[in-house]
Parts: sequence; C-alpha cells; structure tokens
Amino acid sequence: MCSRTGRLATVALVVLLSLPVSAAAEDLSAGSLFKLVEARFTGLNSLSYTVKRTIVSRRQRTEDRWMFRYKNPAFLRVDYLLPHERVIILDEKTLTEYIPELKKAKKTDLSTMTAEKKEQTLGAVMARVSVEGLRLGNYEEMQKRAVKVRAVTWAGMGTDAYLVEGKDPRYLVYIDANKKVLLRTEIYDKKGGLVIRTEASRFVEAARGFWLPQEIRTAYGTSDGFVQSTVVLQDIKVNERMADDAFRLAFPKGVEIIPN
Repeated sequence: MCSRTGRLATVALVVLLSLPVSAAAEDLSAGSLFKLVEARFTGLNSLSYTVKRTIVSRRQRTEDRWMFRYKNPAFLRVDYLLPHERVIILDEKTLTEYIPELKKAKKTDLSTMTAEKKEQTLGAVMARVSVEGLRLGNYEEMQKRAVKVRAVTWAGMGTDAYLVEGKDPRYLVYIDANKKVLLRTEIYDKKGGLVIRTEASRFVEAARGFWLPQEIRTAYGTSDGFVQSTVVLQDIKVNERMADDAFRLAFPKGVEIIPN
C-alpha cells in the first residue's frame, strides 16, 4: 500500500466482496475493510483519468502530468506529458516504453517471467506515475500486521468511517465504508517516525456506486526533509467504450525498437 515502488497497484484486481456498511465496527476486520476498498475495481470494464501532480520541497517546485487508461482484463496505457513525453503500454504479454524525443522504444517480453520478476519490472516502470493514496496495493501484508479496527468520526460522517491500526512498523488507515475509499493513510518507520501520509478529498461518484477522489495531498520524508505533493484527478471516466487501438503504437519512421 502507498508503496513508492508502485507494485502493480494500478492493474491489480481482487474478488468482489459486498459488505453491509451498517455493520458494527467490531464486525469488520481489517481484511474485510481492505477488500472493500480494493474490490470496487473488480467489475470495471474501463477506467481513465488525467493527473496533474505538483511537488514542493525546500529547494524547488515541480509539476508533472499524465493520462491513465485501463481496459479489462489487463490492458494499460500511460501517456506521460510533463516534464518529458513518454508512453507506457502494457498488455498480457508485453511492456512497451516509448520516448519520442529519443526516438527509441523498448519492448519487454513478460510472458516468460516469474510472477516476482514481472512485479519488479512493472513496479520499476510504474513508480513514476503511481498515485499515492488512491489504492492500497499489497493489503494482504498489511492485514497480517493489523491490531485494531474502530469506528471514528470523520468530517461529520459518523460511524461510516473506520480506522485500521497496524504495527511492526505502525500504520493508520482511515476508510469510508460507505463510499469504499481511502480517506487518509499514515505509514511509520520502525523508530516511530512518519514516512508518508496521504489524505484524499473532493470525492466524485464517477459511476453508480464508484467513488474517486479529485484531490490527494501527500507528505513524505526525504534526505532533504519532508516533501509536499498535491495530485489532482480530472476527466475521470468509468466503463466507457475504449477501442483496442488505444493500446497499440504505430512508431514513426526512424524509431529504434530495442528488445529487452
């Protein structure tokens, strides 16, 4: 979850789970709440949005933008627009990375890789365009470290919000069980220091029963102090028709294709 490695979080899907949001807090386990958040992605035929991310540190302010497109069962495209153009396309067998400025494209055969190697390869590529605080990612590992679940009040929502606490190292995850979304996450290191905090807001019902935040604010530690990041999601579209051609690239003449 919230890992800067971006482990397949953008394409991982889990079995759909329906939970009554009126259940008492003690009846909801950490695993049930985590699945509730992730399961809403299971039935999607397609999902797309554009991202504007502003990062502010003590020394500089930077901005990047990209467009994300996903089509069931395993097609993914990311058009990275700023600060440099880059296209990433994923299907069941091949990962393609294209940099127009360099006139180079790299194609990686995923079909012969082990699951672990495939995860590492995709994680390294997707890390730059992962959206912290949007999904949990590796929630099975977090579930094992959960120690407490309790109802909390969140911006007047009453007991529809729950806090999952974990240890070794400590984490806090706030979940809106009605909208089935992450509200805030906090990850700490073994010494108790904050590693990363995310907080989502301005939720929109992009499709019936499917909510996404339009803004996520993140703070994370670096060797140069804490960095503030603001992500704005726009043009959110769910289950709209998406042509297969969107996941194919016709390279201009002169592009060097490098097999990997």
